[in-house]
Amino acid sequence: MPTSGLRSRLLTKAVRALASNSDVATLYDTPVGLKIQNQLVNSEQLSYPFLSDRQLDDVDPADLSLGIDGLRDRHTLIDVPLAESPHASLMEALSGGRTLDESDYLVRVRDGRLDMRPPREITNAVLEELHDRFAECMTALEGGATLDVKVVRFEGRLYIADGKHRAACALLRGRPVRCEDVTPIYYDSFFFWVRRRMTENAHVYTKHLRLLDAIAGTVGMPQ
Repeated sequence: MPTSGLRSRLLTKAVRALASNSDVATLYDTPVGLKIQNQLVNSEQLSYPFLSDRQLDDVDPADLSLGIDGLRDRHTLIDVPLAESPHASLMEALSGGRTLDESDYLVRVRDGRLDMRPPREITNAVLEELHDRFAECMTALEGGATLDVKVVRFEGRLYIADGKHRAACALLRGRPVRCEDVTPIYYDSFFFWVRRRMTENAHVYTKHLRLLDAIAGTVGMPQ
């Protein structure tokens, strides 16, 4: 007879396979925040060529903040400056050759407090990917490249939509980043779905709802 833990993992695996095969995304609440299975659209795929001014001037990565991550108030990184983020401390650790096992970044990955993805096991493959990503960014910067980051603009601030690791590498080296404005992502129905789920437990999502309610107000969504 499978243990409860094994049954839970098997059920999660089955739901994930069904969602993937059916192109269905599921959004559910957990003690640390909202999680999504089978996210159908990734921020790195986004671009809005109809925005004539979507390419911003080079930006100091110190002026960038982390955006919506779906986590409850006690865990969220929303509004945190990039320089104070787990992504920046991760790049500093990689640069210094320090062990990553107990870094804030990996601790958050393990318990699901980094973003809307479920908790993940820290395997050798994950560590290798982080080292490879860091090395790729450093090689590009040493070759004179300016790294690309996608951002959203709201209430006078720039929030990173894609490219946190690239931005953190540029910050580490004191280099600017080339930003592309993908602000329309905040007006996608996905974020109104997130907002609706958060209002069911509004007292633990006050930081997100402040921003999401303001966004909803700009397009006439019910408050």
